[in-house]
Amino acid sequence: MPGDLHNHSTCSDGSVPIHRLPLMAARAGLDTMAISDHDTLLSVNYCYEHPVQDGVRLLPATELTGYDHEHKHRVHLLCYFPDPESRELKEHCDILRQRRNECGLQSAKEIEALYPQFRTEQALEYAKDSGVLFKSGIMEALHQLGLCDAVYGKLYSYLFGWEPRGVVLHQVKYPSVQEVIATAKAAGAVLVFAPSPTDRVRETFSYFSLTPFGYANFAPFITAMLTCVVLLLALISIKQKRVCKALFIVSLVAAVISLLPLAFGFSYFSIVGVFITLML
Repeated sequence: MPGDLHNHSTCSDGSVPIHRLPLMAARAGLDTMAISDHDTLLSVNYCYEHPVQDGVRLLPATELTGYDHEHKHRVHLLCYFPDPESRELKEHCDILRQRRNECGLQSAKEIEALYPQFRTEQALEYAKDSGVLFKSGIMEALHQLGLCDAVYGKLYSYLFGWEPRGVVLHQVKYPSVQEVIATAKAAGAVLVFAPSPTDRVRETFSYFSLTPFGYANFAPFITAMLTCVVLLLALISIKQKRVCKALFIVSLVAAVISLLPLAFGFSYFSIVGVFITLML
């Protein structure tokens, strides 16, 4: 059952109207998709009203935003099958819509001073479906004016970046993560943490996996096979000393292969990887 559980439309900061997404999903070979626009019930209600469209099953969802005060970072949580009549969820969406819109309008006003050809009204054209002026809408207007080559490029970082801080960035005051979780619970929803496109997700696979990285080691299957050869030669060497040279060479090759992740950076290596290399 191929599907996509994280999508945005023009009901928030997406670029495609919500009614066009199902057909695009069908053409991509998907039979299930969740439309999870930011802090809104628009995508939730649409999917409840259109459970199947263009042969694609639509899952009602919204992406709730909270703030982790301990780590000083925004947190995105995908909220599936919420009750659209939930008082807590409605309140959350209303508050975030107002706060986000205020920040967007303030940023647009400052951009008008930076780029005289830009007008806030142009950006508001991209906010008709959502009722909120998202940063993406501002960037779409700037892109249309030929002031940038891409919506999420160098100009976006200059205007709205986190580090260094963008020159027109106004931080939305988000509720705490604990409050957002309580809101989702009150709405009877299924909640899943949503990594940002810029967040790096580290995965660990079986040592005998055929995937490129297993236990943070390069070519784990090759390393595993060489390890088996090492063990076999070690057993033979107990009675036949002449295989010791072959044992040493195979062990060295396996050890070198297990160290190759370091070519991509230390984050690709793990304590388990160090242990495997030392054992080899």
